[in-house]
Amino acid sequence: MIDATALHRLVDLTGDRVFVESLLADFPGEVAALLRHIRDAAPDDPVVRRHAHSLTSSAADVGATALATAAAGPEASAATDDVAALAADIDALDVAATATVAVLEDLGGW
Repeated sequence: MIDATALHRLVDLTGDRVFVESLLADFPGEVAALLRHIRDAAPDDPVVRRHAHSLTSSAADVGATALATAAAGPEASAATDDVAALAADIDALDVAATATVAVLEDLGGW
């Protein structure tokens, strides 16, 4: 669920493994905050889309590919004004976020 190649790419890009480790340590809190913002803003299209896009990008940056894919769901469904689809996509995002955070907690020394 976490692509270690993306993490190594970040280390190569920044030249600082400690910095990348701090990103990973902060990531669960960032995920929780963005998910809360998405839920609170629904069905407000631009706000949901902005927060979902931020989560999509952040997840992709740390190699959380399943979470990035799940975050794209609310971003797309918010634009359609389909409240039921948006609610389902947010629920799926919540499941993916929980699973990703659990994996991060067990990631260790990647």
